[in-house]
Amino acid sequence: MKWYYFDQNLSNGMVNDSITSVNLVFISIALRINSMPWFLKQIIELIESRFHEYLFITKTVNELLWGYNDELLTYLSRHGFNMSTVTHIGLFINKNNTLSDYVTINDGLHNNKMIGQITRYHGNTTLSYWNSSTAKYDKR
Repeated sequence: MKWYYFDQNLSNGMVNDSITSVNLVFISIALRINSMPWFLKQIIELIESRFHEYLFITKTVNELLWGYNDELLTYLSRHGFNMSTVTHIGLFINKNNTLSDYVTINDGLHNNKMIGQITRYHGNTTLSYWNSSTAKYDKR
C-alpha cells in the first residue's frame, strides 16, 4: 500500500505556503473546447474569465497536493457543460491506501546492456495483451 503525507521535517517549506503553478484545469478545458463549435468556445471562455481562470494559478501546497474544489468545473458541470466528472482537483487525490504496480527493473549488475529493462510486471515475465510470443515480453 502507498501512503503519502506531508512531513514538515523533510520539507523546505510549510504546507500553507502558496505556490504559483500551471493551471491543469485551464489546460484541460482549453484542450476540450478546441474541437467545439466557435460559439460554445466563446461561452466557455467568457465563463473562464468570470471565474478568473488563467494559465497559471496560485494555491497552497496543501490544496495542490490534497485537493481543492474547483469553482469553474463545478459551475460548468451544474450548467450542462460536461468537461469533467471531477470537481475536486489535487495531485495526490485518491492516492493514499492504494496498491502500486509491482515492476522489476534490471539493474545491469550482470549485464550492463540490460540496465533499465523491465523484467517483470506484477511478478509476470510475459504480458497477456498480445498473441505473439515475442510481443508478450515487456521490452520497455
